[in-house]
Amino acid sequence: MKNNKGETMLRILFVCSIVILLTSCVTGNYFPSGGSRADGTVELVCNYDALTRCYFEPTPEMNLDAGRLCKNWGYERAQTFGGYINVPGLSGTGQVKISYQCLGDLEK
Repeated sequence: MKNNKGETMLRILFVCSIVILLTSCVTGNYFPSGGSRADGTVELVCNYDALTRCYFEPTPEMNLDAGRLCKNWGYERAQTFGGYINVPGLSGTGQVKISYQCLGDLEK
């Protein structure tokens, strides 16, 4: 078989392009989407699609955000509970939800 250098280069460029595309996916940001001061709960959500990934484990930034929300309500801190919920949508879209429990004495 004859090895065509141009064809080989095109294959290498194609493979490199795919690798770059797959490794350059954007990481989604979590944002508050619900909660209850009376129940002491906060819910953070991340929307994802084919090019956006969401972490399935709480990050330090997420813990700070949830803690800040709980402190605004008069609690001392926040702690994750119940793990995460992955809500798949159509065509590779969806949401990841992480719940937090506000802890400490509620200041009235």
